[in-house]
Amino acid sequence: YSLNNPKKFVICMHGHRGNREGLQKYSWALYRLGYSLVFYDHRSHGDENERENVTMSYQEHKDALEIIEQVKEKFGQDIELGLFGNSMGAATALSCTKERQDLSFVVADSAFAGVNYLVEAFIKIHKSPKFPILQLTEMFIKHKAGFSYKDVSIKDIVKENKNVPILLIYGDKDEIVFPKNAEILFTNIVAPKRLEWFKGATHCNAVVTDRNRYYKVIEEFIKENVK
Repeated sequence: YSLNNPKKFVICMHGHRGNREGLQKYSWALYRLGYSLVFYDHRSHGDENERENVTMSYQEHKDALEIIEQVKEKFGQDIELGLFGNSMGAATALSCTKERQDLSFVVADSAFAGVNYLVEAFIKIHKSPKFPILQLTEMFIKHKAGFSYKDVSIKDIVKENKNVPILLIYGDKDEIVFPKNAEILFTNIVAPKRLEWFKGATHCNAVVTDRNRYYKVIEEFIKENVK
């Protein structure tokens, strides 16, 4: 971790096939607001973890809940603690709100509304028939990784979050998480929320497209929602 203020923390979560090193360009806005940052590699990611099934936030969010508890045990149950994630990391962060209503906020960059929407996007890109590929893919996932589409339905999970403010960030040219994911999630979130679009940005590239605005949006959101 990168220690800044010992009473203010953000746990940062990377996307599928990423690692903790790639999160630094996203998190600078949080560090300059005084937050200490915690970086880690998801299961089956990074150089130090064994290779195993990636579950697109199903098991990963359980790992994240353990890390949240470890941070609170080490630095105090009363600390201000937020989450940042991109892509799979964003879905993981949003999933944590179901069990942790004591989180200060979540910043979710390019989050998918459910694994089924990722599969549907793949089908559309490759101009394949939705039936039976969508159903066969779920059967394969159940057999290989032990979860189903309903287990990673982020749009349903966020309905259960009543208190944790959520900032959604998307690029309007995202070629992996299609724009409808943003609309679905934003509609289903009942907690304080904000949705920001970045024109011309592809998947998880809003920070590259307009770094200054990206940092400004995060700073404004936190200042408005965390007292």
